[in-house]
Amino acid sequence: LIRNGFSCKQNKEGNGFPVSRIETVWNWGVDFDRIGFADIPEEKREKYRLVRGDILFTHIHGYEYIGKSGLYDSEKPLYHGMNTLLIRLYDYKIYPKYFFYYLSSPNVKNHWKKICKRAINQVSVNTKNVGDFELPIPPRLEQERIVKKIESYFKKIDSIEQSLVKAEILLSKYRESLLAKAFRGELTPQGSNDEPASVLLEKLRTEREKNQVGKKKKQDFTSISDDEKPFDIPESWEWVRFGELLSHSRYGTSEKCSEEQNDKDVPVLRMGNIKDGKLELSSLKFLAESKLDESLILENGDILFNRTNSIEHVGKSAVFKESGKWSYAGYLINAKTLADVNPDFYVYYINSLFGRDYIERVATNTGRAQSNVNAEKMKNMPVPLPSKNIQSLITEKLMQGFDIVSAEFGRIEKSKRILLKLKESILNKAFQGTLVNQIDSEGTGKELLNKILALKELEKPKKKAAKKKITKKKVVKKASKKKTTKK
Repeated sequence: LIRNGFSCKQNKEGNGFPVSRIETVWNWGVDFDRIGFADIPEEKREKYRLVRGDILFTHIHGYEYIGKSGLYDSEKPLYHGMNTLLIRLYDYKIYPKYFFYYLSSPNVKNHWKKICKRAINQVSVNTKNVGDFELPIPPRLEQERIVKKIESYFKKIDSIEQSLVKAEILLSKYRESLLAKAFRGELTPQGSNDEPASVLLEKLRTEREKNQVGKKKKQDFTSISDDEKPFDIPESWEWVRFGELLSHSRYGTSEKCSEEQNDKDVPVLRMGNIKDGKLELSSLKFLAESKLDESLILENGDILFNRTNSIEHVGKSAVFKESGKWSYAGYLINAKTLADVNPDFYVYYINSLFGRDYIERVATNTGRAQSNVNAEKMKNMPVPLPSKNIQSLITEKLMQGFDIVSAEFGRIEKSKRILLKLKESILNKAFQGTLVNQIDSEGTGKELLNKILALKELEKPKKKAAKKKITKKKVVKKASKKKTTKK
């Protein structure tokens, strides 16, 4: 059986029956944390309820995910929703786990990528593509032995993967503890010769006032109440609004950009270019220099703040440190700091748990899973202000610590890739017939195939006979009417 799922409006609030979604196919299986819910008419429930051994096949998705499969191996009730195909194997002559692992093998995944139909932002294969798909069939007992061998190897690999995940969690916790110590003043000694932050703050306020001379709208900031302060800081530090440290803040260009760069085109940074506190420059768009607003040209040290994105990414920031002429898109804010303010120090703060907590509290939901933090809310964020020297010392310590953490994350990712390649190698051997020995007494794949075809053939005459009987009755009735009519 190969078919599409039940088309229905789904919700995530738990109203109705549990229904599979495209993201339910996850991590070599069916993830019940990624399901939806819907009202299903009683007459449809039996048809669309999954049974143990069913396979959900991703037949429409992004290119990297096409052909991804999940084995339903549970007694929990779940109904088949849209955007995945249900594959139910004939009379269990083919072991479902065997077929699932075959679908998960690299050669088969590449097969779907080769034959898929491409459209804007997604690719697809249809039920005929899946129905015409060929697979190697060993005897049923050999299928079970292959699966047992695969899972014995995968169990060892999974154990190593779990230890890598634990290492990632520990690294993340270490990174957050580093940030917490930094902004509480515990990462570096407070020098007695350092001028207090109050002196620096007066300088910054004077500088801001000079910058605002002649401007129609001047901005004043309210003092920070004790309830707004998320933690204690050294006595020589000050709590300030982030906007007090900025010479200006501007939204980016709304001009339409191109993916191709022509002569004199300027690269334009977008929200996707901010990743892990740094700028990722591998995917850029470009704007003709003639359309560029000169006030939106970036300078070294400018902070780019992502004002619109999903809740987990809105507010993510990075410091611009490139040479040449660059600009930025409208979903970003350029927050330019005053002369004695270290932009790296404040990007670390904005991206820390303290900054994230503020951003998630003030973010506005704009619909379609998008959240927004405008320039005013960004500027009103309470931030700690140490002296210029302490800012530099802390930033240097954080950079050193983050470099070590990044290197460790890199090693973990490399190990994960090796383990994935190992799994793929095991699957390749399994379906080339070299993972387990063949046993003559188990029969052959050809014999099994003949049994399956014979069983399917037995069903055909019954259906044909039933159709002929109905046809004859119809003919008799028609003939009877004609005869009556003639009389």
